[in-house]
Amino acid sequence: MNHKVIKLFRLLVVFVFCIGAVSNSISAVEFSQEKRQKEERIYHVDLIPSGKGSLQQVTLTEDIYLHSVDRELNDLWIFDSLGEKLPFEITTPEMKILQLEKEIVTYPIRKPRYLLKQTDNISFIYDQENRISEIQKVNDKASREKEQKVIGYLLDLGEESTNNNISVSFKLSKVAQTSFLRFNIDQSSNLKHWDSVSSNEVLAQLIDNEQLTIHNQIKLSRINGRYLRINLLDKSPAFSIQSSKIEYSEQQNISLVWGQEKQIDFSEIEKAFVINTSLSLAYRTLQLDLPESTSMLRGKLFVKNSEKSVWRLKHHLDFFHIIDGEKHIVKNTVHLNGLRAKKIKLVFDNLSKSQKPDPIKLKLAWMPQKLTFVTNGNTPYEITVGGAKRKPSVQYVENAQNQKMINVIKNEITTPISEAKLGKSYIQLIEPTAESYFNWKKIGLWLVLVVGVVVMAWMAKGLLKQVD
Repeated sequence: MNHKVIKLFRLLVVFVFCIGAVSNSISAVEFSQEKRQKEERIYHVDLIPSGKGSLQQVTLTEDIYLHSVDRELNDLWIFDSLGEKLPFEITTPEMKILQLEKEIVTYPIRKPRYLLKQTDNISFIYDQENRISEIQKVNDKASREKEQKVIGYLLDLGEESTNNNISVSFKLSKVAQTSFLRFNIDQSSNLKHWDSVSSNEVLAQLIDNEQLTIHNQIKLSRINGRYLRINLLDKSPAFSIQSSKIEYSEQQNISLVWGQEKQIDFSEIEKAFVINTSLSLAYRTLQLDLPESTSMLRGKLFVKNSEKSVWRLKHHLDFFHIIDGEKHIVKNTVHLNGLRAKKIKLVFDNLSKSQKPDPIKLKLAWMPQKLTFVTNGNTPYEITVGGAKRKPSVQYVENAQNQKMINVIKNEITTPISEAKLGKSYIQLIEPTAESYFNWKKIGLWLVLVVGVVVMAWMAKGLLKQVD
């Protein structure tokens, strides 16, 4: 009898396990069906050609990316009025960036007008306006006068420079409170004739809640010379420059595309602000429109690529808008360097419940992509995105064919490619078909479950009779 009871118990365990397994299978099928139905949202936008050119192009907008469900826009199609697909290719302008970064020799300029031994056998000769006019080598027995206060700095680039887009960053001495260093900048090729490069520049070290934020970089549009002279405007500088580094950056003049502004209302959030973005967009820059009342915002930027993935830290953030007299010292951008993400989260560390800044506008920018397509005269045209995707093999063949056709046309035409426009848009919700109401896989699983219950019940009934 005990043997039969044990057998009955095992049968019940198997029965419960089978029910659980079949239930999980049914749930998986329901989730798959729900996901399929959720993805059946197709975004349509009118494509309006300009003139009669056989090849036209249009800049893709943010809405197209946000409605795409594929990282590489493989769900984008162009149709004519007859429903025929048009050949097209998507191109991103190549941003050629040439960067050179190097340390530059930095000498302090002191007040006396006579020769003063500094380091490495370097001495300065000052003119009657108390400005440096010459550098020369001296021997070790040169005058070693008592050091006077620093009135400026000389930066030796090492060679003649004629570059645009120059950034100079400085290593600064430490401070105990918020401090500023104000100065003008001159340039020279021979240390005798000086021209002004920039005026009223400011470096800053900002302390907020015992946290230090440093603004230690200036940007110059152009340099013509080997030497830069920093003329301090403060009689008693709050901190000193210890070393310098220069960075030359040359790149094509490509304007970024800015998305729609989003508003961060700090009265409605505690610390975090989440932005829905697109995996098909490579974001270059994030910018905050900081009002004058916002002194400083510090935090972190996190990203994730799906609803179920975890947040990953990508950037530490330091934003500020400081007013020093008539000078506005602003840092309101962070370079994302082609970041792709489904969601971006900003977490601010230094917000207090009692003092929160005014609402702030936020924008994201990316490199503009061009959609070049072949016209066939059957207007109107329409772009759709969010529906069926190309298979990888089909995508490769189609892209190669389209690119070959478009290159042939480009070689034949003698005029610039016409710029088309995007018109009205709408979202098409695909209703489930009649077949989708009868999901045979789901019905089959339910039949297995019912048959299993009947068999198990019949076997259990036989066992119970034997026990009695």
